[in-house]
Amino acid sequence: LNTLPQLMIMRALAEARGGEWRPPQYAHLPMVLAEGSSRRLSKRDGAPGVLQLRDAGVLPEAVLGAVARLGFAAPDGVDPCSLDELVGCFDLARVQSSSAHWDGKHLMHLNAQLIQRMDIAELLERLRPRLSEAACLDGRLAALVDLLRPRAQTLVELAGQVEQHFNPPAVELDEAGRAVVRALAEHLGALDDWSESAIDAVIHRLIDELQLPGMAAIGKPMRSALCGSPAGAPVAMLACILGREVSLERLSGAA
Repeated sequence: LNTLPQLMIMRALAEARGGEWRPPQYAHLPMVLAEGSSRRLSKRDGAPGVLQLRDAGVLPEAVLGAVARLGFAAPDGVDPCSLDELVGCFDLARVQSSSAHWDGKHLMHLNAQLIQRMDIAELLERLRPRLSEAACLDGRLAALVDLLRPRAQTLVELAGQVEQHFNPPAVELDEAGRAVVRALAEHLGALDDWSESAIDAVIHRLIDELQLPGMAAIGKPMRSALCGSPAGAPVAMLACILGREVSLERLSGAA
């Protein structure tokens, strides 16, 4: 309905300047429908605005990518994330005529992909406003963010994980878990070389010495002691990044 008035305005402006006017070519994209509904996407139905998405830790590039793909089918095997990639694979012939549905899960997937692929310096710049001053000033921040980002879908999730690893909650392990972290504290405390490979060697040696059924039996209590959660990043790499003093202190405290 807006096309005709727009054409009239553009023609009038061109004639007022005395220049030649050629009407632009218009392409109409399909209607965007609400997720899981046949209704048009609308804020009245709870559709998030860009400010809500920003506050939730969604990158602008992810929103752009998700919107650009509405009604557009990328070539097979192509999963464009950046603006340059989207421009490079865009073809008007691949725009569908049927209505497109907003897909919040796809937005989160795209956001996670961008977080993983982003240059670490750029990611830190985006993340710092969501971190405490102490975390921003910590020399381990870049290494920790790089370790944790594969497990975060949004900047909010990533910032929360970073803060938890710097200031983990107290944990209560069962007797078996306490026995594991006591042995870890003792054997790791004897290390002269605090490296990922040396820590990993101790972990695997203890699995045999303590006759544990597998990596999870030592990894979960160790991770709980180090960061307050049984799930997360590889424990040897985590302990290496946290450092000798902090790691041994947390292991001893959980024992």
